Amino acid sequence: MATVRSLDGDLSFEPRSLGMRRFFKGLTVYWSAISEGAAAAHEYDALTRRGVAHEEAVEQVFDDHFSRR
Repeated sequence: MATVRSLDGDLSFEPRSLGMRRFFKGLTVYWSAISEGAAAAHEYDALTRRGVAHEEAVEQVFDDHFSRR
């Protein structure tokens, strides 16, 4: 077991740099997921407002938005 002689030596780790390209790719994936979820919620609300039963509305929304995954 290694011993650390100073607090600075123990805290000398830093997360590796992700790079700007990877950061923006992750941000794009995140934004896409948020947008897709909001669109699905909007469609579900519209269906239930028109009188479609909950189970049927959920099935339709999942088929339209999430079945390709």
